Amino acid sequence: MKKQKAKMGRPPLKAEDRKDACVTLRLKQSERKRLEADAKAKRMSLSSYLLECWQKARE
Repeated sequence: MKKQKAKMGRPPLKAEDRKDACVTLRLKQSERKRLEADAKAKRMSLSSYLLECWQKARE
């Protein structure tokens, strides 16, 4: 019998921890460039930056 290889990579997330919803946001090109610059300044992805801003606004 063959020996099974150990699985590589990240283990799967629990169902409640998965992010599976998408939101479409329509912006002017200038607005998107400014958002991307702001996110880059914080060394964040655009989606992470927007999520953080939304969470702070809810506080």
